[in-house]
Amino acid sequence: MLAFIPETDFADESLNGYFLRLAEENFLGSVTTLLRPTGVRFKAQYAQRELQVIADYHGLEVQRLQRLASFPTLHGSLVTGAFMRKAAIAVCPECLGQEGYIQQAWHHELFTACPTHQVLLIDQCPECDAPAELNRGAVSRCRCGYALSEACGRPADAANLFISSVLLAEPSRPCVLSGLSDEPGVPADIDRFLIFLANLALSTPQRKNAAISFQRALEINQACFALAEDLPNRFHAFVQNKVQAANQLKSSRFVHNLGPWYKELNATFASAAYSSVRATVCSVMLEQADAPINRKMKYIAAELLGLKKTFTASEAARLLSSSPDRIVSLVKTGQLAGEIMQGSAVEFCVVDRLAVEAQQLAAKGFVTGKELLSLLNISRRVRERLLASGVLNRVTDSDKPLFAKGDYRVEDIQRLVDTLAEGCRHVASASSVGLDDISGKRFSGQQMHELYRLIFGGQIKPVVRDAGIQGLAAFRFDHDELLGHLRLEPSLPELTITDLTKITRWKHETIKAWIDRGLLPARTELDEGKRRVLISVANLVTFLSRYVVAADAAERLGSKSIWLTKPLKSRGVLAQGAHATREGSQRGVLFSADALINVASGRTSDWARQPAPVCAEPRAPLVEELSLHGLSLLKTQP
Repeated sequence: MLAFIPETDFADESLNGYFLRLAEENFLGSVTTLLRPTGVRFKAQYAQRELQVIADYHGLEVQRLQRLASFPTLHGSLVTGAFMRKAAIAVCPECLGQEGYIQQAWHHELFTACPTHQVLLIDQCPECDAPAELNRGAVSRCRCGYALSEACGRPADAANLFISSVLLAEPSRPCVLSGLSDEPGVPADIDRFLIFLANLALSTPQRKNAAISFQRALEINQACFALAEDLPNRFHAFVQNKVQAANQLKSSRFVHNLGPWYKELNATFASAAYSSVRATVCSVMLEQADAPINRKMKYIAAELLGLKKTFTASEAARLLSSSPDRIVSLVKTGQLAGEIMQGSAVEFCVVDRLAVEAQQLAAKGFVTGKELLSLLNISRRVRERLLASGVLNRVTDSDKPLFAKGDYRVEDIQRLVDTLAEGCRHVASASSVGLDDISGKRFSGQQMHELYRLIFGGQIKPVVRDAGIQGLAAFRFDHDELLGHLRLEPSLPELTITDLTKITRWKHETIKAWIDRGLLPARTELDEGKRRVLISVANLVTFLSRYVVAADAAERLGSKSIWLTKPLKSRGVLAQGAHATREGSQRGVLFSADALINVASGRTSDWARQPAPVCAEPRAPLVEELSLHGLSLLKTQP
């Protein structure tokens, strides 16, 4: 048993530091001398059995030895033997002078500064340059006799003070490292994480489990501080730079191009304490990486895949209800924004997320014919009547988005319902009918189409709407009003371009040119998917009253169109020619009827009397008077 056992207990004293103090109090000259009778060798760590032997031999409290051996006042892996300064340590001269014991923190290889006194630790005797080893005779003196407590410590820089403060576990000192998880406390492997951060900036990374000298520790702390001082923002910027650099390589080996740090972070620091750091990497990769990131990719949670900047061909195909082969084809042809990356054996396709979402949104605006029946709550016959009357039109393939499945726009369907809902009068009607009732049993096909156009043009309004029925089936119309519109506005016959070519000398392409240039009014409708151009008799009469067809006039006069055109061209009566032939001549030339009358009367071709203000409404000219000459041209030539 020892003669002198100091009663002073320091909570942050190290076990070997306590042995050194015991050796000094009992004038033993070294810790080795203290331990020699017990048969235990002086070393950095001791087994529980060895602590029991030492306590029994010297009359010490084994619980006290076990507490000091567990480094309770220090964060990190020191209790496992990692980052342990073995034979020699670094000390704070001012702490030695004030307290006179060896602190647990001085045993950690990354602890290089004293947060209390703001000075760097010393790892060598200023007098003899010998390491500050623990196997000596006094706590505060070197073997050469120099008082380490009288050494002058250099002012510590911010980096080393920061790292030392992170490692020091003092309740009065909050952890200065931010950006980890919201869980309280500091991770048990925080020192390994500090080395990880330092290796991101060091030109020569620190090898795992390799010894760290005091000078090397200063370099590591400086490199680590560059990121750890503002970990959330600076680590985010670091990941961004790495992702952009990997994107520039245009390779399918995206993760490999990021560097080994990515795998180390997710494999070594997989605990919840570092969830915020891992989440930063995942979010930046998913938002900015031009890489085939899929559900099978390691370390990326499935719930984060919605943040991806790009999709693989399979993912894009799944979202767009298409096939991967078609997606790849569209990317290669430039119809879909994306990129083809060449791997070692196969090629990878990545598709821009914004492009996929835009195509998704565009495709949602279309429905199939079956869905249309459900949305409008109508029968197939009513749908065909809507198409035949021109109220509803199918969208051609050339006008549809790439991934639209249906032929009808949702907005067109909604417009039909809104038109009737806004015009509903909600009045009583003795006899009402629905759209289903406007059928061939009551009306002719031409009358049905006319009524549909009047209804959805707003001229015939519903009289009631059944709130319990959805779609167009909810609306009812007054039967007498429908009949009144048919009597007041009888539908005139309509002719196709083919019909006109049969009863006139006009060519098909000539008539079409007049229609395209707005000279001959016409309407277009879809009949079983085919476009039909229809010219009403009223529009044809108006056309013939305004224009004289040069070819018809030349035939009646026994002349030729070109002979009539040349002298009249300079008089301003020539309307725009229909189209030019390959030889350069004009075919389908029209003369303005009003201009011919003005020239024959000695006036300018564009003369028109300005109407004087009158109280009474002017009498409208009769259709028979305006179209007498035009109707004569409708007779079929014998």
